[in-house]
Amino acid sequence: MRLSKLIPIIVLALGLLAGGCHSTRKEAVKPAPELKEYEAPKTDTGKKTAEKKRPGKKTKKESVAPKVVAEAHKWIGTKYKYGGHARSGTDCSGLVMQIFEDIAGIKLPRDSRSQQAFVEPLKQGDLVPGDLVFFATKVGGSRVGHVGIYIGKGDFIHSSTSKGVIKSNLDETYYRRHYHSSGRVPGLFIEKEEQQPEAVARKETHDDTPQVTLDRLIELMDAGKEEKGADPDSISIAVKNAF
Repeated sequence: MRLSKLIPIIVLALGLLAGGCHSTRKEAVKPAPELKEYEAPKTDTGKKTAEKKRPGKKTKKESVAPKVVAEAHKWIGTKYKYGGHARSGTDCSGLVMQIFEDIAGIKLPRDSRSQQAFVEPLKQGDLVPGDLVFFATKVGGSRVGHVGIYIGKGDFIHSSTSKGVIKSNLDETYYRRHYHSSGRVPGLFIEKEEQQPEAVARKETHDDTPQVTLDRLIELMDAGKEEKGADPDSISIAVKNAF
């Protein structure tokens, strides 16, 4: 075969080979699809946690004790009556029961021994007005037989079998020897939410109006009158100019 006839065939073959390599090269460098790392959906967990950690609203303890003490004073002079709990006559536990029910809405047991079991125990040194003090029937005894309402400074109000409702002191010999225990009525102190004052934006005001005192005005008026030929209008002008 002549060389001249083979040349077109060789050129065609080379062209096909070149095309094949080019196609392969393109496929080899074709970028792979981008892979993204999985991201969990955002939540407000952190925000909720912060809200939980946020301190609660401020509260303060309010006591009904002042009203209880004030009411107890009103009962002084009431005669003693066994089993009574009215202003016409009352015993010691009836006095305590009725005052707390009327003033604080707290229902206490009827007898002093049950009242002692009902209250929260206290040391005598921790007494505050409105607490209860209990006394034993015998010196050093364990059985409670008397109760009174502590009103402060060692004093308490109670219904004595011989004198009716009176004020006595824990340092008195009889009550010091018969003292049994002290207690606080549950509910005597109530926690209430504090009212936070609303912030009010204050605007500064500048008042350039002169403050004229009466004495200063009279002084200026007299000065104007002393001038020769001064008339009311000139006096008014002098007053205005002075400020």
